[in-house]
Amino acid sequence: MNYSVQGLVSRLENESSNSDRLRLLAIGSREGVIETIHTLHVLGYAEAGAWSPVLPVPNSTEVMSILTRQRLAQSATPRESR
Repeated sequence: MNYSVQGLVSRLENESSNSDRLRLLAIGSREGVIETIHTLHVLGYAEAGAWSPVLPVPNSTEVMSILTRQRLAQSATPRESR
């Protein structure tokens, strides 16, 4: 599959806007981005395979990866202080 930053941005713009959808963007060194993705996987936040491929940031030595997921359910109402 051929990935590019512009293709990834276009795909994100074409997704329906949904207030319960979150996008997390990791930008940094290749090692740092991959380490962060794996750390979030170990913590149970997201599968490592759910992230986009690591892509170069234009005009930079950094790379990036994006995770798009549904927001976790919130509790009904916060408890009042007693």
